[in-house]
Amino acid sequence: MAVATVNFTTGPATLPDIGKLSYNGCVFSPLFETMVSGDPVKDKANRTVKYTNYAITVDGYVTLPAGAASINGAMKTLRELLQAQAGSLVYQGRGFDLAVNGGTQKDVAWGPIPELLEFQPLGGGRSAKVRWTVRTAVTEPAVIFSSLKAGKPNNNAAVQLFPLQFNYDTSVTYGEDGFSTLSVGGTLEIPMTRSPSQKTRTLSATVDDLRVMIENSVLRGIDLKRFRMTRREFNVSRDKRTLEWGITAEEMPYMDMPPDCTIARGTYSVRPAKVGMGLALWLCTLRATYTVRADKPRRVAWLAFLAMLRLRMGESKRGNVPPLPAADQNPIPIVLLPIPVPGGILGRLAIDVWRRTLKEQPKPVTEAKAWIIDFSFDEGLYLDSKTISFSATWRLTTTFSHILLASGLWKKLKESVFGVNIWAASMRDVSGVQSWLPNTLDPKLDVIVDFGGP
Repeated sequence: MAVATVNFTTGPATLPDIGKLSYNGCVFSPLFETMVSGDPVKDKANRTVKYTNYAITVDGYVTLPAGAASINGAMKTLRELLQAQAGSLVYQGRGFDLAVNGGTQKDVAWGPIPELLEFQPLGGGRSAKVRWTVRTAVTEPAVIFSSLKAGKPNNNAAVQLFPLQFNYDTSVTYGEDGFSTLSVGGTLEIPMTRSPSQKTRTLSATVDDLRVMIENSVLRGIDLKRFRMTRREFNVSRDKRTLEWGITAEEMPYMDMPPDCTIARGTYSVRPAKVGMGLALWLCTLRATYTVRADKPRRVAWLAFLAMLRLRMGESKRGNVPPLPAADQNPIPIVLLPIPVPGGILGRLAIDVWRRTLKEQPKPVTEAKAWIIDFSFDEGLYLDSKTISFSATWRLTTTFSHILLASGLWKKLKESVFGVNIWAASMRDVSGVQSWLPNTLDPKLDVIVDFGGP
């Protein structure tokens, strides 16, 4: 692309200059007519105008430069300048002043954008009639970029960014189980153009740098004590100005998940150990599968399983151990045995021993009412290495009347400490607009290519 010529004009004219029209270093001579139209562009919520898209159509003439035999050279330079995007546009002195990309006011949509260039030769190529149209998107009133700062890009320097629009829609869905699902989706758009000049082909920031606005304005309204994030999606447009985002959260069930686990699922089953009458000996099986957040140690899953196992097995103390049949409770009743009791000291000692034996006999089993009889774990490998499963089975002795208590049914671990939800606190830093990986865009990797050049 040729370098703009300093003080380049479309040719000499005898008419006085009334106003000024220039673009990207090309200054139009007074031989031009213009038509200006404006199109207010609304945001997606249809509740405000985010910017106005102005179109300027110019009808002018290119005359033979002094000392030149043809306007070929002038038209070549004119084509290169007028067809380049994001140049400096100045339109003044005709009652509708615009100065875009020449000072503090900038185009907000990578413009100004040339849209039409018509050429009609006159006088055997010694002059020509030209029609040119350009569009520019500016805010009304003009917003000076340098007056607002927000966000921090990868280089940790303040970026001059502000939103052109920020809006979203919401949806609440109730399933047949009565639990709710929250869905939120919206648009975040920022102004961007080439800076500091039209020759700039690299980016210093993107709309992704303002992703934190979604967390501060929307996600804070979702209570992580009651909901968990199941989907977070952020789509950045190719021009890096617009971010379309969507978030889904599901209502938590009765039992919270263990700390630092993104997903935890399991089952607990209780069944009789033997078929028949009595229902006093049971088999309890606890199974659980865990997905631990990537930046935490894998042993978090093991500790979570042990905590639940201890809780459920510990409830066996509530069991009601059935007494042995009457014939077995006193296997050696002294008063009924036809055995002579020796007299004197030996007799008294024997009676004392029998009495102590009788006091201990009514206990049909030991104090331990539950003991583990099986344990296993299943580790996912390679692409399945995000999960690990544990399983434990234990015998439980209790009557049917106490099985709900002794099995620990519906018992759950403590979910809050000093009023702070443990799981929500452990997941808050990875439940917003980022996870353990920031996954932010590096604006330096995006390069603008002009006219298919290098």
